[in-house]
Amino acid sequence: MKKGQKVAVQRNAFGDVVAEYTSDKDGKVLAIGTDVTREPRALLVRILSINPAESCSKGC
Repeated sequence: MKKGQKVAVQRNAFGDVVAEYTSDKDGKVLAIGTDVTREPRALLVRILSINPAESCSKGC
């Protein structure tokens, strides 16, 4: 997954696009929420990324 890549499209009951969601960082997809009735602020996609901070060079 690359920063800015589309990860989800939200549609209403009529099939109209309501919103499109993009990744805010580079990483790998760990989990995808597939329930068609998502609560507000519920997980859509969980992305694993590497922390570039020097203090995390051996893991955080």
